[in-house]
Amino acid sequence: MKQIRVVYSNEPSFPATDQHTNAVRYRVGSYWVDAIGGEPTEEEVLTVLGIVSPSQALVNYATGKRWLVETGGINMSGIPVPTNDRAKLLILGAATSMPPGSSAPMVIAGVNYGILTDEQFKAINVAVIAHVQKTFQTLASVLDGIAADTVTTTDQIDVAFK
Repeated sequence: MKQIRVVYSNEPSFPATDQHTNAVRYRVGSYWVDAIGGEPTEEEVLTVLGIVSPSQALVNYATGKRWLVETGGINMSGIPVPTNDRAKLLILGAATSMPPGSSAPMVIAGVNYGILTDEQFKAINVAVIAHVQKTFQTLASVLDGIAADTVTTTDQIDVAFK
């Protein structure tokens, strides 16, 4: 396991072994690094410094965007259905616990959308599940694009999630 001991912006005039008897000095990107156990990657050095690489920044943005889309809700037949974690649990509960042929009111954000049947609640649950899964499929595609350098901007990520 690599252990980064010290990171320098300029090449030091003393040996790496001054830091630790097993330390070796490496040139990594624009830094000089004293490490034990092998040469660290630039990503590892940037992480130690608290700097996020451009590709990692895109990954972070994409994962955040996925969450916002997942929890941003869907529209089913004119009904705005929330998809935050609490709403997903309530919808799942209604869809799986209502006896066949039963019904219950659908009230969202203080608006009564009327009485829905157990089958309608099941349909809403299926749509919510499909919505959530689509966000993960989109994220996987975006992450592949980031890795292949075909997704290089946040605008491309925004378009992918529309």
